[in-house]
Amino acid sequence: MKALLLALACAAARVAAARGDEPEALFRQGRDGAALAACDAADPARAELRVRCLVELNRLDEAATALAALPAAAGEEAATRRLALKARLDLARGALDEALRGAQELRQRAPGGPETALLSGLALLAAGKVAEGDKELGALPADGGGDLHLRRDLWRAAAQKARRARQWGEAAELYAKVAAESDGASACEQQAICHGFAFQYAAAIAAWEEALRRAPESKEIRLRLADLCRSQGRIDEAIAWYAPLAASEPPSPVALLRLAELAFEKGEVAVARGHAERAAQLAPASGDVAAIRARVAEKTGDAEGAIALYRQALERNPLRYDALYRLALLLARARDAAMSAEGEALLLRYRRIEPWLQEIEAARQELAAEPREAARHVRLAGVLNLAGEYALAKGFIERSERMGPPTPAALVQAGYVFANLGELPAARDRFARALARIDKVPAEAAAAAALRTWIAQIDRHEPLPLPLGTTIHADGH
Repeated sequence: MKALLLALACAAARVAAARGDEPEALFRQGRDGAALAACDAADPARAELRVRCLVELNRLDEAATALAALPAAAGEEAATRRLALKARLDLARGALDEALRGAQELRQRAPGGPETALLSGLALLAAGKVAEGDKELGALPADGGGDLHLRRDLWRAAAQKARRARQWGEAAELYAKVAAESDGASACEQQAICHGFAFQYAAAIAAWEEALRRAPESKEIRLRLADLCRSQGRIDEAIAWYAPLAASEPPSPVALLRLAELAFEKGEVAVARGHAERAAQLAPASGDVAAIRARVAEKTGDAEGAIALYRQALERNPLRYDALYRLALLLARARDAAMSAEGEALLLRYRRIEPWLQEIEAARQELAAEPREAARHVRLAGVLNLAGEYALAKGFIERSERMGPPTPAALVQAGYVFANLGELPAARDRFARALARIDKVPAEAAAAAALRTWIAQIDRHEPLPLPLGTTIHADGH
């Protein structure tokens, strides 16, 4: 019996090999999910391939665990492959400093190789060094030279550049090419996000549906699809997506939150309260959950409870300006003089912010889609600065600076924010660093002259022409 089973297994393996279903063949065809499924987790010869497939499928935590579990590399060639794998994973996870270090080491180990040029170019682009990244990637054949994964990586790099320029339609088309040559959901998800920012909502829904077909167990994709349906007024469809997620085990607090919001909008206050209280149990630190609970409390006449919950919402999510407005109205109507004065002050603040709310929300959504992109933090900081929200803007500037060396545009935005806050040494530092980067660039002569003027004014203890700030353009300037 054992001999028969062994013979059958060998025959199946030969048939699979003849069909090209070996993991390596599947991977070369771009069928990363099928290649991963065909890899035996216990087969050390294919352990590196498993890691690469996991990275391609954006299953990054699993990839990190699998990479850490690999045995020590035996020999120079194996060590170089391992280094390239880690650089890919670092890039995907947004660990740019580590990715750049890995790319530099790759250049020393394997200079001139396509993998080296690719990873170096991608790391430089991710770090905002566009000219250097383009130079590295420009040395590679545009069609990938017959290497499907290289071709996909070049499309992804072009899509990322388009995203940074907020050319969302172009980025969506590039991700569609990647999706057509892969079997994972990741490219479809990115395609859907870009279609959404390009206001191509029907195409975005179709891309999310394709992503779900490829990853049917993904709760995140179901939530994104539901949110998009809701934004397009397809409420019944949205509820049909949210309800199973809210009833799943464990329940999704986001789905419960969305159901609470929809019930409140329909006037079903008791239903909204039930969903909101369950969401609060699952996500007690959520500012969004606190905001819907505050709306319910306000609707049922509990002004004191609503005020406390609106304060919680703002403490946990300072960008909930709808909560700021509702809180201001409640406080302004209070009989207590101090509370009334606070409410009037908050209403003045809201009126100052109100003209910028649409741009703040757009920048917030872009940041939510690309939280590892420093430029998205800078863009939101820039809009908040224009709205007079200097302390909030400073927080986003500081986060962006922790993500890697800032661009000249980011340094100028940081200088604006620090100057408006009265933190002049920090403002001077950012202006000086920006000036050092652009001083010899003819196209930046006007900007360099302005920076020199502000630096001189700070040095002479002269007042700056506050508030400082300019409209944010597509590239974050």
